[in-house]
Amino acid sequence: MLPMELYNSEFLYKVGDLLGTTLKIDVNMPIQNRGKFARICVELDLECELVPSVTVLGMDFNLEYEGLHLICFHCGKYGHSDS
Repeated sequence: MLPMELYNSEFLYKVGDLLGTTLKIDVNMPIQNRGKFARICVELDLECELVPSVTVLGMDFNLEYEGLHLICFHCGKYGHSDS
């Protein structure tokens, strides 16, 4: 779990910037999910390998990527798959 003192926009922007370009932070995450999840919108370079986790204060935090199923990894366009 993410310590509550790290669940703030400044910290989450820094995490997003480790992955790519942070576009926005979902600050309306329900309080019961805070600490378990944080939603960050990040522009990624899909030519680069996706990072499975980040380490903060000696703790590893797994990352989940949303919307990857909508990307065609054959042509690189969004909205259809390679199938």
